[in-house]
Amino acid sequence: MKSIDEQINGLFDSVVRLEVYKEYYNDEGEFVSGNELGSGSYINLRIPEERLPADSESNLIPCILTNRHVIEHAKNVKLRTKIESDVHQFDSEYPELELSDVDDRFIIFHDELDLAVLLMGYYLKKSEMNNIRMAHKYVDEALLFNNEKKINLFSRVAIMGYPLGMFNVSNYHPIVYQGTFAYPPSYNFGGAPEYLLNCDSVNGNSGSIVYGITDSMDFTPIGVQYSIYKHPEHNLTLSKAIKISEVNNIKNKILESYYPKIK
Repeated sequence: MKSIDEQINGLFDSVVRLEVYKEYYNDEGEFVSGNELGSGSYINLRIPEERLPADSESNLIPCILTNRHVIEHAKNVKLRTKIESDVHQFDSEYPELELSDVDDRFIIFHDELDLAVLLMGYYLKKSEMNNIRMAHKYVDEALLFNNEKKINLFSRVAIMGYPLGMFNVSNYHPIVYQGTFAYPPSYNFGGAPEYLLNCDSVNGNSGSIVYGITDSMDFTPIGVQYSIYKHPEHNLTLSKAIKISEVNNIKNKILESYYPKIK
């Protein structure tokens, strides 16, 4: 069995730092532009056999999972990601790549919650045409659902992301916050499919996957961090995360839009 440090190290290349340049008009009609830092995770969703086109090369849908408020109104997205260094020579194994002119069709939002994915298929093919092959790791769909039974109020949690854009300068690995649940995870907090966590977090962590640590010391993805609360006078910091099972809402939208059932 892998140690905790080995498990964490194995997950680092599935986490990505996002710098999103945005342009949009706000509710007052004012033009707004600027950069927003956030975190994301590479995930693979799977196309059911009854929807898989005959000419499809794979049943996988590669995505970056993050928050709606991180990726909404995106025009360009800069990301730090691992590449295969023998394919293209960069100064770093983790170069900064830019996804230019982001197409709104490739951003899929949850119907109600602060959750979204950026479909990566087009950008992966475009990168390979430029002789750049990404070597990041994916969290497979099989690991995203039905994890609540593995955790309880006394389980520990870990948030992997890029607080204030910070990272390990030698390899761009993310920073890990750890804590506990502030409300029983088998119940919804505030009437929504969310967790309340006794865990520190700051700007830049939005979109980070939250991992639960099971009794057998395994790391299992359980949520996506999206909000923090810090009391100005008391030493109180709470984080909120959307339950990872809500990715199903987004997956169903992708399937209905791009992969209709084959008659």
